[in-house]
Amino acid sequence: MSHNQPEAGLPGWTYGAGTHISTNLTWWDMSEQFISYLTRCCALLQQGHFVADVCFYYGHEIPNFVKPKHIRPTLGPGYDYDDLNTEVLQTADAVNGRIVLPGGMSYAALVLPDDDRMDLAVLEKVEQLLQAGAVVVGPKPERIYGLAGYPEEETELKKRAEKLWGPDLQSMDRRIGKGRLVYGKNVRDVLLDMGIGPDVRIAGAPSAENLDFIHRRTKSEDIYFIRNTGASVLHTDVLFRVFGRQPEFWDAVTGEFKSCALYNVEKAASRVHINLPGYGSVFVVFREGSKSHVTRVQSNGQVFFPLPGETSGTKMSAWMENGGLVFTAGRPGRYELVLDGGVKKSVTVIEDKNVPVSGPWDVRFPYGWGAETLQTFESLSSWTESADEGTRTFSGTATYRKVFTVPAAILQSPQLWLDLGDVREVAHVYLNGQNLGVSGFEPHRMDVTEVLREGENYLVVKVANTWLNRLIADDGKPGSLQSTHTNLREGPTNDKAWRLAAPKPSGLLGPVQIVARHTVKINID
Repeated sequence: MSHNQPEAGLPGWTYGAGTHISTNLTWWDMSEQFISYLTRCCALLQQGHFVADVCFYYGHEIPNFVKPKHIRPTLGPGYDYDDLNTEVLQTADAVNGRIVLPGGMSYAALVLPDDDRMDLAVLEKVEQLLQAGAVVVGPKPERIYGLAGYPEEETELKKRAEKLWGPDLQSMDRRIGKGRLVYGKNVRDVLLDMGIGPDVRIAGAPSAENLDFIHRRTKSEDIYFIRNTGASVLHTDVLFRVFGRQPEFWDAVTGEFKSCALYNVEKAASRVHINLPGYGSVFVVFREGSKSHVTRVQSNGQVFFPLPGETSGTKMSAWMENGGLVFTAGRPGRYELVLDGGVKKSVTVIEDKNVPVSGPWDVRFPYGWGAETLQTFESLSSWTESADEGTRTFSGTATYRKVFTVPAAILQSPQLWLDLGDVREVAHVYLNGQNLGVSGFEPHRMDVTEVLREGENYLVVKVANTWLNRLIADDGKPGSLQSTHTNLREGPTNDKAWRLAAPKPSGLLGPVQIVARHTVKINID
């Protein structure tokens, strides 16, 4: 977090790289949800041990930087990995065919860099691991780094490498002691030869790159953090390399968790249907126990779960609640559900009913930042589309107020949601004087079942954007006319990303509506 004295102004001083978190953020007063999300994620991602099938030794050259996590070309999607330096590799041992570190981490294979250089001590360690039963994938080293120990160490390196790899070949796969040395084959193929399939496979998305994951394992749990890397909503089946455990969804945004009742145990994997908003995330936690669940969903002859092949999915979910199974689907209609015992249940999903909350809206902007203080928005639109220049360039928090009417019939629904639609970027919501909390993640929906009332309802939505639009507007103005102050304008570099960016849509964009959500509860006794 950046330290800012009052004379630094707003947004103030900041480091020129990384993530900027400070009390001068436009949305700092609404940051509790975001910080709670980070806290929950950090707590879970420190449990047990990281699960990785492969460790990549990245050599001893200086400088030599490890890249951020990415899909390694020789490994492909669905597997995860670690990068090891020389110091860590020297602490490794081979136990029961796996490479094990003192802290408890273990790997199925060690991958050497695509480089003909290697320290003699590292090659000696590789030979030790092979003799003890490790699987090693990589090319034969030909020379040492630098001139220290040259030529004696390089001569010894070549001698040992020739003994292990043999003559120069396009490929090789040979037993060394209890281990296996492979060259000319992708490590993914080596893992498949070993019977180790991908840890995570995505079934119904355009590309495996639409989903990223981290896997942790404790003595009693497998914890997967799954995130949607794209802006599009993702409804798909995900196959996890976990067997005989009950999946649960843990929501790091809300802190809620519920058992998953839409999954199937298949050969070498557990198939789970997952719904994620754009850039959304969820923890899928597998724990001991087994509950009744849905193994197949179809409607009018079309199978929606399990997804056939690589087809795109539809929004569906099922969970256990008060001894019954609750099912909901994004498409209304008649569905046939097959339970794990083979019992079939037919259910009808009713289309959600919506009550639009339309304009006009009373909108108040803070005094002193150039925007007209009291405004009326006939319909919801971005501040950047306003005829008022101060509103177009505004950065900060504006307050929307609206009185709307709700018919009595809608209140008969078992669950009611306030859906804000598109929010740029964070909203704090009050309904009928009750604080509904902050929404900074899609979908911007809040449960209002106990708050909504027949007739008139009073809605207040405080919306904050970022500093970007005001920084763009102030750029190039004389200092006396600038409302913002930051050290990012100083120095020889004038090509900061925000200087090249276009103003971002801001405010409450909607559409805002009350959604009457219908679920189907199934008696499974």
